[in-house]
Amino acid sequence: MKEQQEIITPIARAWPIAPGIVKVVYDEVVLEPADVHAHIEQMRQEFGEGLWLLSDLRQMKKTNQEVRQALSSGKIVAVGAAVMMGNGLSKIIGNLFLKFSKPNITTRIFTDEEKAVEWLKEQVKYFKV
Repeated sequence: MKEQQEIITPIARAWPIAPGIVKVVYDEVVLEPADVHAHIEQMRQEFGEGLWLLSDLRQMKKTNQEVRQALSSGKIVAVGAAVMMGNGLSKIIGNLFLKFSKPNITTRIFTDEEKAVEWLKEQVKYFKV
């Protein structure tokens, strides 16, 4: 991965935090699947494919089923993601989403960012991204 700085997509900010790992902080409101597709393409152009993502959803307040499906589709640039959720109810909802939507990539939910990054680094090392 070449050296990159933070980028701003239609739905998030993203920047590399370690080799093979990109942190993505999503906006408060994400409602348009077309914006998700533009985000994915911009991520692909800037960072390439085969990434592990630290997907921070803690600020996201409003979204819909179409957006969730687009984000968990196989058309994304990632091979896996650590998804940051707030404590309590949002984590329970996130786990239910994972159970029923079955994303096409390795995904795990975290409330502790340090643990999420540690897990991502283990995945990168194991899969030799």
